Amino acid sequence: MTELVQAVVLGLLIGGVYALMASGLTLIFGVMNIINVAQGAFLIMVAFFTWWLWRETGIDPILASVITTPMMFGFGWVLYRTVMVRIRGWSPSMSVLLTFGLALTIEGVLNITAGNKFKSTTPGYFEESFRIGSLSFPKPQVYGFLAAVLVLAALYVVLTRTWTGRAIRASS
Repeated sequence: MTELVQAVVLGLLIGGVYALMASGLTLIFGVMNIINVAQGAFLIMVAFFTWWLWRETGIDPILASVITTPMMFGFGWVLYRTVMVRIRGWSPSMSVLLTFGLALTIEGVLNITAGNKFKSTTPGYFEESFRIGSLSFPKPQVYGFLAAVLVLAALYVVLTRTWTGRAIRASS
């Protein structure tokens, strides 16, 4: 029974991070009718930047989101204003083709600049766990889950309590 509870809890912890990624996809498709198949490439790009930031400065990878989130927002905004706006009003299949091309481009640039060798961050708490009875909760997954819950809660408040959020929901 303990193994089942452990598996369910670990699934919920990683599911919070997946829910955060899914919220980005649903916002983009629901509001702009863009099917973004490049989101995975964007995630790899920000993961590489987070790794680089951790290597150069020692900043915690989860705390680095305070830097990487505005950076990726700016990158996405520039990408939308320079590339995506050109296909506005076209069929959604065009967004699939365009974002697939963007994904290939991003992956190619990352391969040239970062290489194709495995890189990982290992903060001090990486091997540590919270223990409650016989259950063990890895600290990286707990911290990632808490960060995802905070971001999702903030997104919920913005979408339901602000004029901009109501406009986003109305346009979808």
